[in-house]
Amino acid sequence: DEYVAHAKKIRELRSILKEHSQEIANAKSQWQELYDKVMQFGMGVGGFTQIFEMADNAISTLKQLATDLAEMDDIYSDVMKTTGFTHDQVEELNKSFKAMDTRTSREQLNNLAYIAGKLGLNTKELVTQFVEAADVINVSMGDVLGDDATLAIGKMADVYKRTSETLEEKDLKGQLLSIGSAVNELGQS
Repeated sequence: DEYVAHAKKIRELRSILKEHSQEIANAKSQWQELYDKVMQFGMGVGGFTQIFEMADNAISTLKQLATDLAEMDDIYSDVMKTTGFTHDQVEELNKSFKAMDTRTSREQLNNLAYIAGKLGLNTKELVTQFVEAADVINVSMGDVLGDDATLAIGKMADVYKRTSETLEEKDLKGQLLSIGSAVNELGQS
């Protein structure tokens, strides 16, 4: 009887142990499931964070692009004012600037085109020639002549052209006086 009672008790204990093992396994499974969901959520949040960062970067890039385009449009406007070119003509001029073999920025090349317009150059060919020559002058002699070197040389070229035309019609005395007058005019400007 005692043996049968102990066997019955052992079966009950085994049954209880089996239930506890199943409950522990279920608890472990539930914890694993919760952990997986938390990790998925974390990855989802991380994914959302990455999406927001990419969107923020894209917006920043677009803002910078808009700012750059506005600045370039202002530069184009300056060139248009002095040369009388249309916006399309300035864009066409800039295509020729892109083809130039130079390290000078397009902004600086457009500033040279602005100066060309101030000197009265108003065709694409003349402005392009001026910009190409002015770029070489600025690169090679800009440190010697300073920032206004191109404008000064352009004025000298204009004065030389006008005096050459004037000199053809005069005797030596008239030529010398004309040259003196031209140098005086250049110094005043």
